[in-house]
Parts: sequence; C-alpha cells; structure tokens
Amino acid sequence: RDYLKNSGTYGLLSTYTYTGNNDWVPNPPVYWESIPFDPAQLRASIEAAPALNFTQLPDILISDEISVSQNTGANFTLNHALSKAIVRLRSDNFTSDELAGATITFPNYLTGGYEENGVFIPGTQPANITAQRTATGNSDAVAIFQPQQVAIGNPVVIVTINGRDYAANAGPAAMNFVQGEAYILTVTLSKVGTTVSAQVTDWITRT
Repeated sequence: RDYLKNSGTYGLLSTYTYTGNNDWVPNPPVYWESIPFDPAQLRASIEAAPALNFTQLPDILISDEISVSQNTGANFTLNHALSKAIVRLRSDNFTSDELAGATITFPNYLTGGYEENGVFIPGTQPANITAQRTATGNSDAVAIFQPQQVAIGNPVVIVTINGRDYAANAGPAAMNFVQGEAYILTVTLSKVGTTVSAQVTDWITRT
C-alpha cells in the first residue's frame, strides 16, 4: 500500500498486487494528474510474510515519508517495523528430542500492534507469544513481535519441557528488542539454572 499526505493527514492512495518480474499492479490505478500536490508526500507499507501463528504479528515493513515531484518515480526504502527472535536451546541434561519438543513462550509481552496509514501502531495488551519451530525436529524457534523492553529479573523466555517451566530472566541488564533487528537468543538449560544470551543477526539468513 502507499499513502498520500493531504492537509497534514495520510490516507490510502492505492493497494498493490505483486504479479512477478518486479511488476506491481495498483488498485485503483494511480495517475499524477489526480494528485494535486507538487511535490507529493508519500509513505508505503507491505506485509512481507503472514504471522507464524495466531499469537504473533505478521512481518510488517514500512517506509519513511518521501517527497516526490510530479511525473517522477517514487522509490521507497522499506524497513522491518517489528523485532524478531530466534531461540536456540542448549542443554547437557535434556536429549535433542526433548529440546525439539519443548514449548517456548515469550510471557506477558505487549502485543496487538498494527499498521495504519504507513505507520506501525504499538499494541498495549500483554499476552503470551508462542515461538514457532522453523523445521520438524529442530530445537530452533522463531517469534516476530512488536519492539519492547524486558526489565531486569523478568523472564525473556519460558521453556516448558516435560511439563516443567524453565524461565530465562533478563540480566544483568534489561533486554531491549529494537525495531528492525533480529536476535539469536541462546537459552542454556542446566541443573543449576537457566540462562539466556543475545546476539544481533541478519533478519534473513544470506548465503
């Protein structure tokens, strides 16, 4: 979608459908003759991928506002509006099958955010977010959610194995999930406790 600024407020200009070969078809069609501004102030957004499950948000991309002169092309740079976490479980006490069968939860995270007129509006409702396995038998799991901070001492993730919960708490500093960044969270489960470490990574793995 792209949005046009009119009297200080953005409204939907057109919705685009990708038909392949870098071809986007607008509905309704857009003509410069119908836009009474020079330059025009525009924004854009796209849902790059659907939500991995009903507890998560879709992968929303948004652009900054751009100024476009009449009868020229509009080039948007789209950025991820959300945060992404890839959870990797490590343990000397549990088998690989037990780790692969574990449930991974981001507890009491703020959720319910949505895109409106090219801007991401954060939600304010706390809820549990369930990480989604990336492959059968793989202990890695992924969650996409709105940017937020987990305070020191609060659980970043809870891992449930064989009916028992193992909380990995934030510390010695708060855990900040920043817009547009992806994190590898390595959760180590042991008899003496559960720890989590974070590493910023590419949103999409490149080979």
